[in-house]
Amino acid sequence: MRSKKRSLCSRICRMVFIMILILAAVLPTGRPVCASETEPVSAEAVIARPSSNGRLHVEAEQLADENGTPVQLRGPSTHGLTWFPDFINEELFQQISEDWNCNVIRLAMYSSNYCSSEKEKTASLELLEKGIRAAAAADLYVIADWHILEDSNPNENIEEALDFFDMISARYADCPNLIFEICNEPNGRTDWSDIVRYSEEVIPVIRKNMPDAVISQLRLQGQTEGCGDRCPGISE
Repeated sequence: MRSKKRSLCSRICRMVFIMILILAAVLPTGRPVCASETEPVSAEAVIARPSSNGRLHVEAEQLADENGTPVQLRGPSTHGLTWFPDFINEELFQQISEDWNCNVIRLAMYSSNYCSSEKEKTASLELLEKGIRAAAAADLYVIADWHILEDSNPNENIEEALDFFDMISARYADCPNLIFEICNEPNGRTDWSDIVRYSEEVIPVIRKNMPDAVISQLRLQGQTEGCGDRCPGISE
């Protein structure tokens, strides 16, 4: 009986030791990794900075700087702005830029929160604009993300979206580091016809104030194919 117990304990110890080795191999070392420490950058693209590469635009399917040079963007995203407001500050953005060697940050502003009340709208907008200013100070490009999730279909709050994108694109028309994500993570029964209808209304509002703005649209949740020619002017 004792022999069986010792054998069982020995097997458990070996399993624990193996698990420790596996975790040591796959877990991060505690130091953030970005840009130059990941896979090598294509020789045809550079890691862009607003101070040196200026306003970005899309040439065919390639992101390019103001001189037409192909560029890449690398960086993290926030969670919901009003859920974790302490992370929207210049010190952190500077660290992301300098220590992590990233060149973009995405500000995830949840549309369902923004549209829920005047209080939430004010808080969301203040944090978004604080993030845009902090990104500019840290020489980062910044993605203003109208983050669809609980509202599923972007057309549910399209009037609010139109007002928002008109206001932000007009207010920051001269800001070279601003990028727009007009509809992240649509889901549920939303299909590409809904996305196209929404995009055809929102994009001209932005283009009116910022004709060459980079406008991003992520894939529809649950679908593996993009919208292709059905979404003209949208970068996936």
